[in-house]
Amino acid sequence: MIWLLPVLLLYMLNVSPMAFLRDGATSRHLMDGGYMLDHGVPVSTNFLWQLDPHAPFTTHEPLTDLLLTVLYRFSGEQYGSMVVVSAFAMALALTIAARLSQKAGASVPLLVVAAFLAALATSIHWSCRAHLFSYVFFAMTIAIVTSDLQSFKRDLALFLNSALWTNFHCSSILSLPLLFLGNKQLLPRSCLAVLLGILCNLRGPGYFSFLTQYASKGQSLGRGSEWCALDLAYGPGIYAFLALLLLTLVVVIKELKKKRSPEDWVAAGLFIGFGAASFLFMRFIPYFAIFALSIYRGDSAKKSNLLTNPVQTALSLTSAIVIMAAFMLRTNIEDMQPDFLPVHCTNYLRDHLPARGLKSTGFCYDNWGDYLSLKSGLPFFIDDKTQTYPAEFNVAYVAALMAEPGAREFIESCHFDYAIVPRRAPLAALLRQMPHWQVVQEDKQAILFYRK
Repeated sequence: MIWLLPVLLLYMLNVSPMAFLRDGATSRHLMDGGYMLDHGVPVSTNFLWQLDPHAPFTTHEPLTDLLLTVLYRFSGEQYGSMVVVSAFAMALALTIAARLSQKAGASVPLLVVAAFLAALATSIHWSCRAHLFSYVFFAMTIAIVTSDLQSFKRDLALFLNSALWTNFHCSSILSLPLLFLGNKQLLPRSCLAVLLGILCNLRGPGYFSFLTQYASKGQSLGRGSEWCALDLAYGPGIYAFLALLLLTLVVVIKELKKKRSPEDWVAAGLFIGFGAASFLFMRFIPYFAIFALSIYRGDSAKKSNLLTNPVQTALSLTSAIVIMAAFMLRTNIEDMQPDFLPVHCTNYLRDHLPARGLKSTGFCYDNWGDYLSLKSGLPFFIDDKTQTYPAEFNVAYVAALMAEPGAREFIESCHFDYAIVPRRAPLAALLRQMPHWQVVQEDKQAILFYRK
């Protein structure tokens, strides 16, 4: 199944490559990574917040920030290299999962169907962000736990995997429930290895403070779409998730009827757990898809390593490299996805700065703050890291965006030079009615207002 890697990669880069560029939070990685490259130290303040650039902030995904920034700068501030690496990470995670099921004797045609359902299901969360790399470490944890490695090598592999994971993304805690897939006698040692790896983060104690903030405050507008309950409005990806759920459920029930080992019952329990979590929070859909793809079973289990034979592995990796190189040569991606981000409005803001130039301040939608700042050089009013802002500030932001009573007075008292807001936001209608504001640019997503 190692040949799935180039096939899935080809699919992702040809069906919807711009799906990886639809989240404004990608720009946060580029700004934080740029700061680390330019100053040689991790970010410790929210340095682009226009209200208080000295407010404490912890870079919680430093290796992702550095990797994406190096790719972005190396390519002349083009986005193609970021897209191919992100697609490779997603394809690799799914390939590892499928390979585990093949090793357990699952039918190859069945796995091909499941793999493409999984690829489509995960597409709702494709973006050049840290979670794509976390999927690889998630799949690798399953591979290590279910491997035939000796205990010391197994613990060392878990430790290294966890140490890398915690520095690419803050979801490394998800490795703990996966440990129950392995030998129960080794569980205490495995837990210790994983926890020690999580402690090897590059931010120090501030990392755990950030996690506490994130878990307790969440996003200012509800929980943000990625943490909402299952929503059929997200289209084909959601239907693919439901199809994968039903297909895997049939396979799991069929295998359990054969009175398989206790590990199979544990896998079934985790399958139900990740599936239920996906209904409550769509953020878990990719983790569910990877896990589901890894637990297919058959009657001809093989004792072999994860990478299969060297020739197949080399051919698959070479094919993947050729596909990535070809994509970068023929595709010039200069900007983010205009169907999700205010590309044209931000270009106008960059090229026609308000009267006070780079000292201008303005109101923006939270997910657009980092993108706006990266392109224009202006500080942001707010970005999507809303859990790091004071609670009262988030309340005032939402009230203004929703044009609640007092919004007019709030906007005037802040003396903004510009405002860039979603077209359908109530604030857009309110600003149109205010005599001191004028529309200077519009695009698919936003309206840009300047103060007269």
